[in-house]
Amino acid sequence: MSDVKFPELPILHVDDEYSTLKNIAFKLSSKGINNIVQCQDSRQVIPMLEKQDYSLILLDLNMPYISGEELLPQIAGKFPHIPVIMVTSDNDASTIVSCLKNGAYDYITKPVDDNRLASIIHHALEKRKDQAEIDGYIESLASDELKEPGIFKNIITDNATMKKLFKFIEIWGALPDPKFIVPVPILITGENGTGKELIAEAIHKISKIKGKIEGDFVQDNIAGWTDTLFEDTIYGHVKNAFTGALAERKGRLEEAHNGSLFLDEIGDLQISLQSSLLRLLQERTYFKLGSDKKQEATARFIFATNRDINELKNNEKFRTDLFYRLKKYHIHLPPLRERKEDIPLLINHFVEKYAIAFNKSEPEIPDPIYNLLYNYRFPGNIRELQGMVEVAMSLHQKGPLSIEVFVEKIREQGEEPNHISQKPASQNGQTIDHSILFGGDFPDYKKLMAVYTNEALKRSDNKKSEAARKADLSRSTFIRYWEESNSPETKNKKSKKGLKKSV
Repeated sequence: MSDVKFPELPILHVDDEYSTLKNIAFKLSSKGINNIVQCQDSRQVIPMLEKQDYSLILLDLNMPYISGEELLPQIAGKFPHIPVIMVTSDNDASTIVSCLKNGAYDYITKPVDDNRLASIIHHALEKRKDQAEIDGYIESLASDELKEPGIFKNIITDNATMKKLFKFIEIWGALPDPKFIVPVPILITGENGTGKELIAEAIHKISKIKGKIEGDFVQDNIAGWTDTLFEDTIYGHVKNAFTGALAERKGRLEEAHNGSLFLDEIGDLQISLQSSLLRLLQERTYFKLGSDKKQEATARFIFATNRDINELKNNEKFRTDLFYRLKKYHIHLPPLRERKEDIPLLINHFVEKYAIAFNKSEPEIPDPIYNLLYNYRFPGNIRELQGMVEVAMSLHQKGPLSIEVFVEKIREQGEEPNHISQKPASQNGQTIDHSILFGGDFPDYKKLMAVYTNEALKRSDNKKSEAARKADLSRSTFIRYWEESNSPETKNKKSKKGLKKSV
């Protein structure tokens, strides 16, 4: 016989009849549930719970001293984290409803069906585990620090809204569905090019890290799908299901077994298919085309759209019931024009990426390029910016990166390029005056630039990338200005060494 106790925390079984305690202990032991503490005196229950934690409680309804019906609200009030299963010989509906209202997780009638009781216990233990995880999520809301920052490494941002979304994903991305073993379905909205696929991948990764899924990340774009294409692609088909079905085909659900299924452009799905999708979310079962064998959908769902589904719902182009199911866990990505502080970071990132891809040296990025793109509205968002940089880098030969490609691309959108910097100078959310008070001789340009760049380094803990952002300059331009403006006496080996260490 195994010495392993299950569950890890004992079950407290309360019944005044010794024979019942022994009989149920024997039945549960045969099902692998062998960590049970027995109590015949209901007056001892609360003191026992105050001394030790239990995984759940089996509570008889009719007992001397304190009945189970009286004891239940006391347990639910003082120890709400412990599920209580009522055991009763009374099959009266009103009594059962009263117990459920007072906090009972479930009930079972005598004579006890050992298979049903074992099933209820396993479900109760899983519910307690999930609730403990949810409590942990809620507790972590108090901290702004990410526990798994690595899952967001492919998303380049310094935007406060985006960082809040990261926290939301880390907390709720692996939240278990109350009815099923998979995490809850999540909806991602945002304009084209805002990075919805990257967010979906991050949700998949956090679910995998937390052990909620273990399968692959599978994706598809469902815009314009017909009924047959939807069923064949999502569900798959068996051999000879229809003319031309020469072999069995796996559907996306089967490919995403115990993983994540990411379906993009959910807002373009036909109304008739929306009802099929809703049924799949509610029942978690489906049939392959040509088969009468029911399959279980084990994938977690992630949906995305660039459409306003609230407007679609109001115009009766999106089912109300599906709308409210998907909006419960909803992430909206801001467009690039609302996170302009990310533009320099993204430009530098894409320049570095395509310098490697095209086997070219990384060029200096002139300030007018930053100013030009800062003033542009970016209808195509990050994807559009990436495309601009890719073309510019493919044409680059030598010297600073040319601004002409960016000017041309902006004009293609019917806008007049603006090279004038519009970035507000601010500190702690308030616009400030950066006027310099001069004393003595009027400083020359070299001395002024030395003061400017050294002050930027000082305010950035000697980190050159951060100092360049504070100075509103590209990283390479900032370093050039710093080196050119500092006198030979100031620019000694020590300061050079210190700057290199800040890379």
